[in-house]
Formats: sequence, structure tokens, C-alpha cells
Amino acid sequence: TAETVVLSMLRELYVAITRAKRRVIILVKKGSDTMLDFLSRLSCGLDYHHNSTELFSEFNNSTSADQWLQRANQLFVEERFDVASRCFEKAKSDSMCFWARGRHFGKMKDKKQARYYFIQASEMFHKSSNHERVLDVASDLLEVVSWKENPPQFIRDVIFMESFAKCP
Repeated sequence: TAETVVLSMLRELYVAITRAKRRVIILVKKGSDTMLDFLSRLSCGLDYHHNSTELFSEFNNSTSADQWLQRANQLFVEERFDVASRCFEKAKSDSMCFWARGRHFGKMKDKKQARYYFIQASEMFHKSSNHERVLDVASDLLEVVSWKENPPQFIRDVIFMESFAKCP
């Protein structure tokens, strides 16, 4: 039936979009408002190009680490943590990648995975002496586990150092 053919095509489109290494280019016939409406509802950051020269120029450029990082930070602010983590990974920002993954699993109510990624991120931030970020991640960690579960010693140390530094 026609419905079976359309569903099959949508499955193929889904696979193509989710398996792309860098970006997906979809050519849509002019005046195809239904397809444009469908694609815009996916909320996946679509860019529209009406000039084929511009499109091919964009397609041939590689994405720099700074571009990945910029996009990842934007997605993180938008609370699209799963996609942000992949962009941070491409930008080689492992600590932010793990923090984003922790937040993603926290939103998904998977406390075990969230705890794992929060601890990994906080360890990385600690090793780079970014104590402010350790505290940010520790705050997220407290939302998924209680202090009864013994947070890592280095997190307790950072919290102690920060609270001591704020004393008059």
C-alpha cells in the first residue's frame, strides 16, 4: 500500500539522518511545503540554502573544533544534552562531553549512568584545576544521588576549599 511505502521511506530517511558522520543534506523540491514542514518539526537545527553554489561550498568545508565547540555550547544552553555531548566529543572537549552526558542521563532518570558521567567530568575538571566547574558538576551530581552515597574525596575537598576561601 501507499502507506507502507511512505513508512519505509521514512525509516530510510531516519537511518540516513541518524548515521551521518558530519551533516546531512536533503534536497527538497521547490513548493514542497509538506516536506519542509515535516523537516522543520524535527527540531534538529536545519539550515536552508536556496543557492546551489552556497550549498556545495558549505558541503565541501570541514567543520573545525572551534565550530563543534561553539555548537556544543549552544546545545548545552538549550538543554539538548545528548546532541551537545556528541559535539563536545568532536571538539575534543572530553570533560564537557561527560558533563553533557551526565545531564542527558539525569533528564532520562538514569541515575546510575548520570552519576558515572558526572564523576568522570568532575575528575577531569579537577585535574585541570577548574574548581568552579567541579562545583557545577557536583551540584548536578547532588540532584541524582545523595551525600549518603559518598561522593569522591576530591569533590569534598574542592567544596571544602571553596567554602574556606569564602570565609572572612
